[in-house]
Amino acid sequence: MILTDDEIWLNGTQNCDISDFRIDPFNPNQVEPASYDFRLASTILRFTPYGYAQAFKTVDPLNLPDQLTFPFEIDGYFDLMPGEFLLGSSVERFTFGPSICGVCMGKSSLARVGLIIENAGLFDPGFEGTATLEIVNIARHAIRLTPGMLIGQMMFYRTTQTVGRPYGSVAGRNRYQGQDGPTEARRIPE
Repeated sequence: MILTDDEIWLNGTQNCDISDFRIDPFNPNQVEPASYDFRLASTILRFTPYGYAQAFKTVDPLNLPDQLTFPFEIDGYFDLMPGEFLLGSSVERFTFGPSICGVCMGKSSLARVGLIIENAGLFDPGFEGTATLEIVNIARHAIRLTPGMLIGQMMFYRTTQTVGRPYGSVAGRNRYQGQDGPTEARRIPE
Protein backbone atom coordinates (compact mmCIF):
# COMPACT_ATOMS: atom_id res chain seq x y z
CA MET A 1 0.00 0.00 0.00
CA ILE A 2 1.31 3.45 -0.94
CA LEU A 3 1.46 5.90 1.96
CA THR A 4 -0.46 9.16 1.68
CA ASP A 5 0.47 12.77 2.36
CA ASP A 6 -0.95 12.61 5.91
CA GLU A 7 1.16 9.53 6.75
CA ILE A 8 4.29 11.10 5.22
CA TRP A 9 3.65 14.37 7.06
CA LEU A 10 3.04 12.58 10.37
CA ASN A 11 6.29 10.58 10.10
CA GLY A 12 8.25 13.65 9.08
CA THR A 13 7.02 16.00 11.77
CA GLN A 14 7.10 13.66 14.75
CA ASN A 15 9.94 11.66 16.19
CA CYS A 16 8.40 8.34 15.22
CA ASP A 17 10.25 5.21 16.19
CA ILE A 18 12.11 3.31 13.48
CA SER A 19 9.08 1.10 12.77
CA ASP A 20 8.06 3.59 10.09
CA PHE A 21 10.56 5.89 8.36
CA ARG A 22 12.43 9.16 8.71
CA ILE A 23 13.42 11.95 6.33
CA ASP A 24 16.19 14.30 7.45
CA PRO A 25 15.91 17.19 6.92
CA PHE A 26 12.13 17.14 6.55
CA ASN A 27 10.22 20.01 4.94
CA PRO A 28 6.40 19.79 5.08
CA ASN A 29 6.23 21.91 1.90
CA GLN A 30 7.82 19.03 -0.02
CA VAL A 31 5.02 16.57 0.79
CA GLU A 32 2.91 15.63 -2.24
CA PRO A 33 -0.37 13.62 -2.23
CA ALA A 34 1.45 10.26 -2.31
CA SER A 35 5.17 11.11 -2.31
CA TYR A 36 7.88 13.37 -0.92
CA ASP A 37 9.84 15.71 -3.22
CA PHE A 38 13.58 15.65 -2.53
CA ARG A 39 16.38 18.04 -3.47
CA LEU A 40 19.65 17.72 -5.39
CA ALA A 41 22.82 17.88 -3.27
CA SER A 42 25.77 19.97 -4.45
CA THR A 43 28.29 17.15 -4.96
CA ILE A 44 28.05 15.08 -8.13
CA LEU A 45 30.20 12.30 -9.56
CA ARG A 46 31.28 12.73 -13.16
CA PHE A 47 32.82 10.00 -15.22
CA THR A 48 36.48 10.28 -16.21
CA PRO A 49 37.42 13.62 -17.76
CA TYR A 50 38.12 11.96 -21.10
CA GLY A 51 34.70 10.36 -21.32
CA TYR A 52 33.37 7.14 -19.90
CA ALA A 53 33.46 5.15 -23.17
CA GLN A 54 36.90 6.41 -24.26
CA ALA A 55 38.57 5.76 -20.92
CA PHE A 56 37.25 2.26 -20.32
CA LYS A 57 35.86 1.11 -23.70
CA THR A 58 33.86 -1.53 -21.82
CA VAL A 59 32.92 -1.69 -18.16
CA ASP A 60 32.35 -5.12 -16.67
CA PRO A 61 30.03 -4.74 -13.64
CA LEU A 62 31.48 -7.96 -12.19
CA ASN A 63 35.04 -6.60 -12.41
CA LEU A 64 34.86 -2.86 -11.84
CA PRO A 65 37.92 -0.62 -12.02
CA ASP A 66 38.94 1.03 -8.75
CA GLN A 67 37.44 4.38 -9.71
CA LEU A 68 35.01 5.20 -12.50
CA THR A 69 34.20 8.73 -11.41
CA PHE A 70 35.62 11.86 -9.88
CA PRO A 71 33.77 14.20 -7.49
CA PHE A 72 32.71 17.63 -8.65
CA GLU A 73 31.21 20.34 -6.43
CA ILE A 74 28.51 22.40 -8.14
CA ASP A 75 29.22 26.08 -7.53
CA GLY A 76 25.99 27.90 -8.38
CA TYR A 77 24.86 25.67 -11.26
CA PHE A 78 26.03 22.94 -13.62
CA ASP A 79 24.94 22.60 -17.25
CA LEU A 80 24.46 18.92 -18.11
CA MET A 81 25.32 18.45 -21.78
CA PRO A 82 23.24 16.35 -24.22
CA GLY A 83 23.95 12.66 -23.68
CA GLU A 84 25.93 13.31 -20.47
CA PHE A 85 25.45 10.95 -17.55
CA LEU A 86 26.42 11.58 -13.92
CA LEU A 87 25.64 10.49 -10.39
CA GLY A 88 24.00 12.86 -7.94
CA SER A 89 22.29 12.43 -4.62
CA SER A 90 19.49 13.71 -2.48
CA VAL A 91 20.08 16.31 0.20
CA GLU A 92 17.69 14.29 2.35
CA ARG A 93 18.70 11.19 4.25
CA PHE A 94 16.11 8.42 4.31
CA THR A 95 15.72 5.76 7.00
CA PHE A 96 13.29 2.92 6.33
CA GLY A 97 11.90 0.76 9.10
CA PRO A 98 11.41 -3.01 8.76
CA SER A 99 7.96 -2.70 7.14
CA ILE A 100 8.48 0.32 4.83
CA CYS A 101 10.20 0.41 1.44
CA GLY A 102 10.61 3.24 -1.02
CA VAL A 103 10.77 3.88 -4.74
CA CYS A 104 12.25 7.08 -6.09
CA MET A 105 11.68 8.59 -9.49
CA GLY A 106 12.33 11.77 -11.35
CA LYS A 107 9.93 14.68 -11.52
CA SER A 108 7.63 14.82 -14.50
CA SER A 109 8.42 18.50 -15.18
CA LEU A 110 12.13 17.68 -15.53
CA ALA A 111 11.49 14.63 -17.73
CA ARG A 112 9.50 16.86 -20.08
CA VAL A 113 12.65 18.86 -20.87
CA GLY A 114 14.79 15.72 -21.30
CA LEU A 115 16.24 15.16 -17.82
CA ILE A 116 15.90 11.56 -16.70
CA ILE A 117 16.42 10.69 -13.03
CA GLU A 118 16.74 7.04 -12.20
CA ASN A 119 17.47 5.16 -9.05
CA ALA A 120 18.36 1.60 -9.92
CA GLY A 121 16.04 -0.23 -7.65
CA LEU A 122 14.03 -0.31 -4.57
CA PHE A 123 14.92 1.15 -1.19
CA ASP A 124 14.52 -1.98 0.88
CA PRO A 125 13.16 -2.02 4.42
CA GLY A 126 16.11 -1.27 6.73
CA PHE A 127 17.99 0.98 4.25
CA GLU A 128 19.49 4.16 5.67
CA GLY A 129 21.31 6.85 3.67
CA THR A 130 20.96 9.42 0.92
CA ALA A 131 19.53 8.43 -2.46
CA THR A 132 22.12 8.11 -5.24
CA LEU A 133 20.60 9.28 -8.50
CA GLU A 134 21.57 8.28 -12.02
CA ILE A 135 21.04 11.49 -14.01
CA VAL A 136 21.11 11.68 -17.81
CA ASN A 137 20.27 14.37 -20.34
CA ILE A 138 18.45 12.76 -23.29
CA ALA A 139 17.63 16.12 -24.92
CA ARG A 140 19.52 17.98 -27.65
CA HIS A 141 20.12 20.98 -25.38
CA ALA A 142 22.00 21.49 -22.12
CA ILE A 143 19.94 21.29 -18.93
CA ARG A 144 20.87 23.37 -15.89
CA LEU A 145 21.21 21.64 -12.53
CA THR A 146 21.18 23.74 -9.37
CA PRO A 147 21.92 22.46 -5.86
CA GLY A 148 18.77 22.44 -3.78
CA MET A 149 16.43 22.12 -6.77
CA LEU A 150 13.59 19.63 -6.42
CA ILE A 151 14.85 16.77 -8.56
CA GLY A 152 12.89 13.67 -7.60
CA GLN A 153 10.21 12.16 -5.45
CA MET A 154 10.13 9.24 -3.04
CA MET A 155 7.07 7.03 -2.71
CA PHE A 156 6.70 4.98 0.47
CA TYR A 157 5.11 1.54 0.56
CA ARG A 158 4.05 -0.51 3.56
CA THR A 159 4.91 -4.21 3.23
CA THR A 160 2.35 -6.88 4.12
CA GLN A 161 4.48 -7.85 7.12
CA THR A 162 7.77 -6.92 8.79
CA VAL A 163 10.73 -8.30 6.82
CA GLY A 164 12.88 -10.99 8.44
CA ARG A 165 16.23 -9.69 7.12
CA PRO A 166 16.20 -5.89 6.68
CA TYR A 167 18.73 -4.23 4.41
CA GLY A 168 22.00 -3.88 6.31
CA SER A 169 21.48 -6.99 8.43
CA VAL A 170 23.46 -9.40 6.21
CA ALA A 171 27.21 -8.69 6.31
CA GLY A 172 28.75 -7.85 2.93
CA ARG A 173 25.51 -8.06 0.97
CA ASN A 174 24.26 -4.53 1.50
CA ARG A 175 26.97 -2.46 -0.15
CA TYR A 176 25.18 0.88 -0.01
CA GLN A 177 23.95 0.93 3.60
CA GLY A 178 24.75 4.28 5.21
CA GLN A 179 25.84 5.95 1.95
CA ASP A 180 26.31 9.69 2.21
CA GLY A 181 26.28 11.53 -1.10
CA PRO A 182 26.52 10.08 -4.59
CA THR A 183 28.01 6.59 -4.48
CA GLU A 184 29.51 4.88 -7.51
CA ALA A 185 28.99 1.21 -8.28
CA ARG A 186 30.61 -1.18 -5.85
CA ARG A 187 31.83 -4.66 -6.71
CA ILE A 188 29.24 -7.37 -6.40
CA PRO A 189 30.38 -9.89 -3.77
CA GLU A 190 30.87 -13.43 -4.98
